[in-house]
Amino acid sequence: MLDGILRTHQISTLIFAFLVFLIAWLNGVMTRRLEKYPRAKTFPFVSILIPARNEARNLEACLNGLLNQDYPAYEVLVLDDHSSDATPQILAQFSARDSRLRVLQGLDIPDGWLGKHWACHQLAQVAQGEWLLFADADTVFHPQTVSDAVAAVEEEQADFLTAVPHEQMVTLGERLLVPYFLISALSFIPVFLSRWIKLPVFTFTIGQFIFVRAQAYRLIGGHQAVRDNAVDDLALGKRAVAMGLRWRIVDGRNRITCRMYYGFREAWQGFSKNMFAAFGYNVAVYLFIWLWSAVLFLEPLVVLIGAGLGWSSPYFRVDLALLHWMVVLFIWGLAYSRLRMPVGWALLYPVVFLLALIVAGNSFWLTLRGQAEWKGRKVLRPKIRWI
Repeated sequence: MLDGILRTHQISTLIFAFLVFLIAWLNGVMTRRLEKYPRAKTFPFVSILIPARNEARNLEACLNGLLNQDYPAYEVLVLDDHSSDATPQILAQFSARDSRLRVLQGLDIPDGWLGKHWACHQLAQVAQGEWLLFADADTVFHPQTVSDAVAAVEEEQADFLTAVPHEQMVTLGERLLVPYFLISALSFIPVFLSRWIKLPVFTFTIGQFIFVRAQAYRLIGGHQAVRDNAVDDLALGKRAVAMGLRWRIVDGRNRITCRMYYGFREAWQGFSKNMFAAFGYNVAVYLFIWLWSAVLFLEPLVVLIGAGLGWSSPYFRVDLALLHWMVVLFIWGLAYSRLRMPVGWALLYPVVFLLALIVAGNSFWLTLRGQAEWKGRKVLRPKIRWI
């Protein structure tokens, strides 16, 4: 009986691996590139909104990109969120040279708000645009990015657009930590289905680029509706679809570049802050998905290593394990190619996954103890659901 159960398990896990590969492949081929849309026929006014807290190392490149857009009707609003570095000086220099840039000074954070969400809320309150473009200060825009975004929402008749940027990873630590969280999102979530099936579960919104109709932003409650949610981007996209708005995702890798974190330590802190939040602080779901992911990615390797060392089990077929492992390599190789990294990195996937697993555990522990923090601020302790 045990033999039959484990054999069924091995086959079902292999089928699931094929399904994950199919999702990853379809997400790639069916996600349209941002620059491939025909030029827009109308030019609504766009407000580009940037929250900035201690962003001196990124801000010049970000502002140079934003202020050199070829789009004819836009403004750039940057909120200085109590920065202690050279952010205010850089903003003063740029605003003196270009009247399209307006600088806001952040107000103190009210109770119940996370810092970035409060900053975005303040920006949206004074924005004049028919469309709002929320972006991070660590993004760099190609000169045609805004024009292409307007063209995309015009053709798609969309209310809410998000784009996958090119994630720049420089250090070894970044290359070990950052990829898995991008790989998992775009391999496990069939976002391509969102064109036909209007369910929040098929969305994945990326906070580095959120282009939303101002009226739609207000309809979903804006950042006020997600003020205590550490993954506001995911939450905003889900709210948009839940309220019947048209949500779209595009491939923006040729238009937007972002260096999310600088080094291993910063990536560790960043993902530890929001990984548990991405699962809605649901303990049962969190544990199930991570345990199932461990089985999906590590089980075939364990079986093959065991067979190589003469520890083969009568309950697991080596040929099925080999096929499973090859499918897993294809999943990771496909993902690395889309991250514009050498596909040979796929051979290191066990190390990358185990590091991600440790980060996931750390995120759970810090959230449980109310110790998660980012940029010198404590993250609000959320309500945790056990089932």
